[in-house]
Amino acid sequence: DTTLALAQYEEITKEKDATIEAFDGGIATAIALGKKEEAYTMAKQATVRFPESAKAYDLLGKAAVEMGKTEEARSALTKALELDPYLLSAKDRLEKLK
Repeated sequence: DTTLALAQYEEITKEKDATIEAFDGGIATAIALGKKEEAYTMAKQATVRFPESAKAYDLLGKAAVEMGKTEEARSALTKALELDPYLLSAKDRLEKLK
């Protein structure tokens, strides 16, 4: 059940030792369920927990796109690529925004 999975991801990401992978799973699950606001909130939390993680900013870009926040998505994806110029998912998402 994906709703149960989302609830579990929300709990896991609250743990102090949560990983970026947990946030990735939670955000993907929220988007799949059409819960874009939850995905966006979780992505914002990921950037606070992992401020030096390109993946966190890539996830924020992904969630911002889902929310229709194009400028914020562009900014987050640009930050992701500053942190890791080889992150293909961020490059692809940014290219789609052009």
